[in-house]
This record gives sequence, C-alpha cells and structure tokens, in this order.
Amino acid sequence: MYFPTAGGLPAPIRAIDGLDLATQVCGQPVGTVATAVADLQAAYQAAVAAAGASGNPNFVGNTLALSMPANRLAAIAPDYRTPRSYQMHLGLQREMWGSGVLAFDYVRNVSQRFGLIVDTNRVGDGNYLYKDSNGVPTAALNAITNTIQQKAPSCLPAGGVPISAGALSQAAISCYISTVPSANINDFAANGLDSGVAFLGGMPATVGVQVAAGEDPRNFGAAFPGINALVGQGEFQSSIGQSVYNGLQVSLKHNIAKEFFVFRGGNLQFSYTLSKFVTDGGDNPTQSTVAHDFRDAARYKGPSPLDRRHQITANWTLESRWGARLAFIGRFASAAPLLPSMLAFSGNPQATPGEIFRTDFNGDGTPGDLFPIRNPGPFESVSSGTLATDIANYNSTVAGALTPAGQALVTANLFTRAQLATLRGTTPYIVVPPARQFSNESFRSLDAAISWPLKLGERLSIEPSARFFNVFNIANFHPLSGQLAYFYPGPGQPAAAGAGSANGTPSGAARDVLRISSGSGVYNYGSPRQMEFGVKIQF
Repeated sequence: MYFPTAGGLPAPIRAIDGLDLATQVCGQPVGTVATAVADLQAAYQAAVAAAGASGNPNFVGNTLALSMPANRLAAIAPDYRTPRSYQMHLGLQREMWGSGVLAFDYVRNVSQRFGLIVDTNRVGDGNYLYKDSNGVPTAALNAITNTIQQKAPSCLPAGGVPISAGALSQAAISCYISTVPSANINDFAANGLDSGVAFLGGMPATVGVQVAAGEDPRNFGAAFPGINALVGQGEFQSSIGQSVYNGLQVSLKHNIAKEFFVFRGGNLQFSYTLSKFVTDGGDNPTQSTVAHDFRDAARYKGPSPLDRRHQITANWTLESRWGARLAFIGRFASAAPLLPSMLAFSGNPQATPGEIFRTDFNGDGTPGDLFPIRNPGPFESVSSGTLATDIANYNSTVAGALTPAGQALVTANLFTRAQLATLRGTTPYIVVPPARQFSNESFRSLDAAISWPLKLGERLSIEPSARFFNVFNIANFHPLSGQLAYFYPGPGQPAAAGAGSANGTPSGAARDVLRISSGSGVYNYGSPRQMEFGVKIQF
C-alpha cells in the first residue's frame, strides 16, 4: 500500500511491525494481526497529518479524464434527459363454456432515454492518430523508437539519426521482426503505440506522462489519444438507450366444479406467449451499458439477453375427495439468443494492449466488436450452425485484414501491411466450432406439490405439504458465452476454444460447465430435482 507524503509522490509501505503486509498481514486471522492493523492505521494517520492538506487525486480537474464508471454509472451527459416508457395493453376475454375463459392480451412497451455510456473523446479511435503541429506522428514514432531501443537497439538508424515515418521506420521494424523472437504488436503497444485507455488507463499524456521541462507530453503519450489529446477519456451516460418489447399472450382458464374419478374439483390454466425484446443496450433503468459503437451509440439494435421468443406455462390444481390437494406447474421457454462477439479474454477489450489492431473493426476505439461484422441497424441472434458458416466466411474473407487503427499506421508510412500481419496486428482468425457444437437450449421444468389441510377443532389447522421441483430431473443449461476464441496461424494453432463458449463446447460432457446447479440458495430455478417438506400451522 502507499502512504501520502509532503512531496506529492506516495511512499510505498510493504511492512509493519516487522511483518510483510502481503504475506503476513493480509489474509491472516484478525485475532493474530490485530495489533499490526492498529499500528498500520496509526502510521497512516500520522503520514496524512505530516503530508498536510492535499487535493483529491481522483478529481476530474486533476485527472482530466472520466474513465472509471462506478457501478456501471458514468458521469451524466449535459443533455441528459429522464428515462421514460410507453406501454400499450390490449386485451380480449371470452367465456367459452361453463367456467372456461379464453383471453388474448397484447403488450407493447417502448423504453427510451435509458443510459448508454459513450466516450465523447473517442480515445483509441482510428481516425485520431496523434500528430504534432508539423503533421508528424510523434507519439507513434517515439513508441516505435523506445520498443526497438529496449529489445533490438542494433536496429536503430546508424549515427543516432532519429526514426522518421517512411523508409527509416519500416527498415527498423523489419530488422526488429527478424531480430526479436516472437515479435508482436503488443511490444509496441506497451510503449504507447495504442489507445490511451490501454496505455495510460484513460488519462491524457499531460497527466500520465512525466517529461523534461519544455517537452510536450503528447509526443510521448498514446498514439491514438482521441479527438483532443490534452484530455483523456470522457465517458458520459447519454440518454440514447432504447428497448422495445412486444408480447402476445393467449391463455385459457377453466374451473372444474364437478366430481370426477377421485377428485371433487380443481382448476386448469394454460398460456402461450409469443414475444420479442430488442435493444441497443439501453434496457435497464438501474444501470448503464457501454455502447457498441462510440461514433453512433444507437447504431446497433438486437435481441436482449432476456429475449425468449416462445414461452408456455401450464398449471392445474386438483382437490381430492379426502381433502388432499395436488398441484402441478410446467414451464417451457425457447432458447436464449446467442450474440457472439470478439471480446478479449481479459473481459475489458479497451484496456487490452494492442486490441485496437485486432478486434476494433469499425475503428471507434471499442475493440471486441459484435460478430459477424454487422451492418448498421437491427440484427438477429445466430444459431450454432449459422455461426460455423459465418466463421468460415470470416476466416476466408476478413481475417488478416487491417482495422482502421492499423490502416492509420500504414497510411502514415510507419508500418507496411505485411509488417503488421507478421506482428499479429491484423484481424485474427476465429476458431471453428467443433463437430456437434452445443447450442443454447430451451428451458423445461415440471414441478409438483401435494398438501393436506387438516382441521383440528375450531381454532387449529395443520397443513403438511411436500413439493418436488423439476420432477423429471430435466437438465437445463445457462446460455453459452458469446466470447469467441481467436488465433493467428502458427505452431500449435488453432487451439481449442474453452468449454462454455460459442465455438468450443461440443455436445456431451463439455457442456456440463453450463448446467444450472443448485446455487448458493435453497433452490435455483431449473436446477436438478429437489424436494421440500413443510408444515403450516394456523391457530
């Protein structure tokens, strides 16, 4: 941990009372380290008092960046508007016979102005390769120079001549590729040839880079710092999210008032729902989602993860002649949508080094784009069979191409296309799904219950009961991860994608990682068969 100092730079603290914080204090039973914790608190308080008053280092006026959305809620955009929803409900009921009622219901809900997080400075956008007042891509050149200086200094131009765009940079990079084993675009990204998010955590060079007096820090910052290199990320919650739900439900309700077999009555209800739920990411009023495209946040609209096109519910209750009550409920829901993407394995593609050269297909600074490459507008989910075809087409027509960020480097004569391909700075190949790739499955379950109300006198009644969830022990599964594994040709490639992914889960034992389990509570919806026994007493 770090303590504040009067000089402004925090002082690292690695031990207290002779105990190493990482191994002998953290993670240890409280009773054994209570004295050390108290001494650490006292030392921190003394350090704060000695350092004196100081500003908030996380204040946006100091960081010049808004890049850490808290609880998925970013700063509020200046044109923020209150979210709103419009709902229409049309219903028709008809008594068909005796006590049977047939009902038709249509519901349409349109939600608007829900929060979508957008970086208004578009840090990492391929259109904004930083160039100084003379039009020289200084940040990129310094990143290239520093990388070669670290790993292959003999590849630098002779006589101390600085690298410039064109023949000098390309010759030095060719030498680097032939000299350094497994040379990779990430080598250059680690020195600034990248998005400002991956290189400086979203901060601008004016804050994140220390330079000598008189030097412009932008020349040593990220090569793709966004629209304005003097500031960093500007992630704002914009009121542009929208979702539309349409649902049509047909239901039949019937009360049975006469005796039959060993039963003296009961009721039956059956319903079928046909629905569609599409969104551009703004489908939750309690949180905000990062937009698919910072250039046009509402550009893509597709199925919500909650979209289940077909749903059927049937339940019936039967009263026996002896007082016992039987109840059953069966549920069916069609498969959840599969929405593949090129999301990086880190889970945060914007902060993954070099990712703007691999999976930022539209060049807006947000790698990990949707797959297959989408045209603007509405899109549908894909099936496992369709996905295999899409991947094969992608591998033969798109893989190995330049992203807009990569094209910017070639246009500036910093790299050649062949050099970027060798450095794995082009769009990757995607692992083809295995034979019999597992697809998202429908949800199915049947629950049953039996209870027996017993009246003891006028003031006391007892009702023992037994409930059986998922009576037939039907296996239900979580949706596949849409994160597609990708690779570059070479020894040992392509490696298999991980179990649970959309292109690495063959039917059989591998799919069990997705099976719904009991969870941490009493019961998890769709889990293996469980039983519950109870007694209700009223007095």
